[in-house]
Amino acid sequence: MNIFLDSIGCRLNQSEIEKYASQFHEQGHQLVPRLEDADIVVLNTCSVTSAASADSRQRIHKWLRKPGLRIVATGCLPPEEVSILQGLPGKLTWVPNIEKDKLVRIVLERPQNLPLAGRSTVPGIRSRTRAFIKAQDGCNNHCTFCVTRLARGSSRSLPADTILADVSSALGSGVREIVLTGVHLGAWGADFPQTQDLRDLIRQLLSISGDYRLRLSSIEPWGIPDDFLTLWIKDERLCQHFHLPMQSGSAATLKRMARNNDPQAFRQLVEKIHTTLPNASITTDVIVGFPGETESEFAETCAFISEMRFNGGHVFHYSERPGTAAVRLPDKVDEQEKKIRSQIIRDLLMHSAENHAEKKIGSIQQVLWEAGRLNPEGARIHGGHTKENDRVITQSSKDIRNQVHWVKLNKWDGTSFWGEVTAQEMPE
Repeated sequence: MNIFLDSIGCRLNQSEIEKYASQFHEQGHQLVPRLEDADIVVLNTCSVTSAASADSRQRIHKWLRKPGLRIVATGCLPPEEVSILQGLPGKLTWVPNIEKDKLVRIVLERPQNLPLAGRSTVPGIRSRTRAFIKAQDGCNNHCTFCVTRLARGSSRSLPADTILADVSSALGSGVREIVLTGVHLGAWGADFPQTQDLRDLIRQLLSISGDYRLRLSSIEPWGIPDDFLTLWIKDERLCQHFHLPMQSGSAATLKRMARNNDPQAFRQLVEKIHTTLPNASITTDVIVGFPGETESEFAETCAFISEMRFNGGHVFHYSERPGTAAVRLPDKVDEQEKKIRSQIIRDLLMHSAENHAEKKIGSIQQVLWEAGRLNPEGARIHGGHTKENDRVITQSSKDIRNQVHWVKLNKWDGTSFWGEVTAQEMPE
């Protein structure tokens, strides 16, 4: 049968979709790039924000109106929204998060299955430069704003052997960069009978020989062991980019959020990274307009962002998520004020990113190229990333996807560097 895969939200959702792609392919089914050609559509939903929930619901509503299309949905939508969707006419199967690793088996064992349609090239890890590999799911923290823990359950680590097999499979298909993902990646191994931590997993992954990169997705600032950074000194395959969700620069706001860190601890971690790895980039997440966030608390966050020299980040204005403790907190922030504060933080992060970019103009960086496109003049344009996760664009006369080049960074356009390929080896 023909299957269309779609995902909303985080890199963990994307890694799960890529896993489904491989599993459907192994069972002889065809992955199609267009919904119009599908017998079944699989959607990995998200509810981290109200906008993500709305997007998830809207897609399902739209697809349910297509006669004969079978919809399989999983992910983080809250139970009350799932119940409403399941009551709508149409063929909808909901797979709870706790069972989502069995999704392909559940789909194929249902009686509505259609005949096999022949093999095809798998969209996902086999046609991409990067592969998102799931290492961990769930979370034991109780951040008052977060619905993910409610949707995905307690922290669960995938066995190292499973992760190594997924990485080896991705590398065997030609992928050049592995991105390790999880809800709380730094908690990997803590739930094993014999406790391990993320350092142990990274060491095992780096035992796989080959010319590839290993990148971490988001990692909570309290999930980094003391000697963690020595791994980056010892092996150049580790990408020097750390996405550390800060959420707020105010100790009082962080306390209401029930976060396990404070500004001082975060400051010390950032200083340690910059001291140990001077070329490393650090990005973050910030929530503005959390209940009770006063003007002075917001000012603390602004000052903290300016001090941290982030290379960029994501800004979210707080939205109430059903079932979370923050819903019951008093002193809500006005929606218009949230928008104003969001823009202020975005401007601060952009200024910080521009300062970072200015220092890199004229430097030579190693870039792994991703998919290319033709511009209106017929020239081939390729985008890629450095190990520090800077996006670089270049013009090339040939397809250089999945190749690594040394590139001179000539200018910055506000979101990406424009560069000129110098060589596949570091110039003298």
